[in-house]
Amino acid sequence: MKKIIFKIGLNIVIICFVSVSFYCSSGSTAENDEGDTLLDVFWNRNLDNPIIEGGNNITDICDPTVIYDNGVWRLWASASIGDGKAYVCYSESRDGTNWDAPYIQFSPADTGWDNQKVEIPTVLKDETETDTLKRYKMWYGGANSADPDLTKIGYAYSADGNTWTRSTNNNGLVISLSNVNVYSDPTVVKINNTFHIWYNSFSETKANTLQINHATSIDGVNWNNYNDALLPSQAWENGSHIPSNVDDVVHPGVLWNSDQNIFMMYYGSFDASGLETYSGIGYAESPDGVNWIKSINNPVFISSSSSSGEKYGISTGPSIVYVNGKYHLFYSSVNSNYSRVICHAFSK
Repeated sequence: MKKIIFKIGLNIVIICFVSVSFYCSSGSTAENDEGDTLLDVFWNRNLDNPIIEGGNNITDICDPTVIYDNGVWRLWASASIGDGKAYVCYSESRDGTNWDAPYIQFSPADTGWDNQKVEIPTVLKDETETDTLKRYKMWYGGANSADPDLTKIGYAYSADGNTWTRSTNNNGLVISLSNVNVYSDPTVVKINNTFHIWYNSFSETKANTLQINHATSIDGVNWNNYNDALLPSQAWENGSHIPSNVDDVVHPGVLWNSDQNIFMMYYGSFDASGLETYSGIGYAESPDGVNWIKSINNPVFISSSSSSGEKYGISTGPSIVYVNGKYHLFYSSVNSNYSRVICHAFSK
């Protein structure tokens, strides 16, 4: 069952931006009331897709996290070089379309809890951080050789986003709540000096269910206020997954909309192909990060086999960035060679 999440690749594709009233119950997930309206964002796929296909011995690249930093598009992603391990690679661009060849920037440790995999990064440039050595922060999924599928969450920091140092707290390990569960696919937002993290785990109360959890922190290292955040509840999130009878909502990507004071989440749900591709991408929003309203139009985005780089579907891993009045979606997909590549779409 764990193979469903942790080969090399994880996190979303989207297609919806919204303005909607909230009617939240005390539960973690709610459907939209009939009167609520979701406003679709119409996406143009980049004609140059796929925009990144590897390089420097990288054979697969997925799970992108992208920031726009002083006129430069900066991307970190999961990468494979064919040795059975997972790495974090880096690339940058001046226009969001033409990217430098990615190269390995962060590797598994020699020993310890993450000596097999470091993957599924989420990177935050913390403008309010007073320690310049920690201006850039990265949370990632990690695993060791003994239990390569029992992924946990680590944290590293950097002065420039290029050279990373694991936190001295447990050699970077920050979330490991159980020896029998999986914690991975982190996405982090900082609001009013509080870090919010969302990540995947197997449900401890509902069998054969992958869900999205939430926690908070004041330093990005010590986390508390753990909550269930998003659980499978719609028909497209059930039924035909590999292995069978697994309901799942996976690979959250969360943005904070300061105009609406809401969190916006884009997430996936696996299909039955065995390639870690999605049956679709869903959208949900929340005023507090815990209680979510799902779009009644889910899935709001599905792949197109005729689109360049998407021959075998949208794969794990999305990132959305708002720059100069447009939303930009960076996502991974499986091409005709069964390799994972990075594609790009932008709002009209």
